[in-house]
Amino acid sequence: MPQPYPGQQWEHGWKPLTPGALKDKNHGRLPKGGNRDVISRLVKEAAAVHKRNQENRQADTKPKPETAKPAAKKPAAKAIAKPAAKPAPKPTPKPTAKAPAKPKLGKKAGEDSRNAPLREGDKVTIIEGKDRGKTGTVTGKGKYGAVKVVVDGQESDRSPANIRSTEAAAASRKADDAIRTAAGRGRPAAPEAPKQPARPDSAPVSDAAVASSVADFLKGLPEGKWATMTALRKQLKGVPRNQQDDVIRQMMLDGKVDIEPIAIYGDLKAEDRAAEIMIGSTRAHQIRRSR
Repeated sequence: MPQPYPGQQWEHGWKPLTPGALKDKNHGRLPKGGNRDVISRLVKEAAAVHKRNQENRQADTKPKPETAKPAAKKPAAKAIAKPAAKPAPKPTPKPTAKAPAKPKLGKKAGEDSRNAPLREGDKVTIIEGKDRGKTGTVTGKGKYGAVKVVVDGQESDRSPANIRSTEAAAASRKADDAIRTAAGRGRPAAPEAPKQPARPDSAPVSDAAVASSVADFLKGLPEGKWATMTALRKQLKGVPRNQQDDVIRQMMLDGKVDIEPIAIYGDLKAEDRAAEIMIGSTRAHQIRRSR
C-alpha cells in the first residue's frame, strides 16, 4: 500500500526523515521525483527555525536599559511646635466624712416567742417570770435550745417562749400602724406602752420542790399516757418559766420523764403553743413518766 506522505514514516504520527535516513531507506540512493524538493524545503525550514532561536537567545542576554528613577522628594520642613500652655492646677478635693461602718452582726443565738431571729447583742424584753417587763441583752446560746440573756448584770438561760425581740416588736408595731393608716381607719400611731414594774414575787421555790411537783402530777396519770405541757404549766403556776424548763430538761436527762412534740402541729391551740418547751431546736408539747 503506497504511503500517503512520501519521505515520512509512521511512528506514533508522521515524522519527516533526514536525507541520510532517506538514503538508508532507499538502499543508499536518494529518492526520485518530488522527494528531493521536500527535503530541501525541510532543511530550509529547520535552518530558519535555528536562526530565529539564536536571535531570540541573543535578545534575552542583552542588558535592558535602566528606566529613569523618579526624583526623591525632599522632606518637608517640620513645623516648629509651640510649647503647650500649662494646665490649670486642679482644685484639691475637700476631705469628705466617711460613712460610718455598718455594725457587724453577732452570731445567731436562737429565736424569740414570735420566731424572730435573735443574735448576740440584740435587746429583748422578758415577757414571763419574775423579771417580766425588764429589758436584757442576748449574749449567746444556752442549753437545750435556751438563749443566754443578761438582765440587771446577771446572765441566765431564758426559754424562747419567755422573751421577745425589742427591735422586732417595734417593727411589728410600725407595720401595724402603717397598715391601719393605709386602710383609712385614721388611727394615730399607738404610743409605746410604759414598762410595767416588776411584780413582787413570792418566796423562791427550790428546783427539788419543782421536780417533786412534776413527779406528783405525772403519778396521777396511767402508765404510758401522755400529758400536755399546758396542763403541767397550770400545775406549776407561780414558778418562773425558765426554772420550770430547766427542771423538766434535767429530769429528761436523768431518764425520769419523756418529752416529745405533738404529731400534728396544726391541731395545737394558742395556749398549747404558749406552753411548749424547747428541747434543742425542737418544740415539745407533751410529757410522760419514763418506762
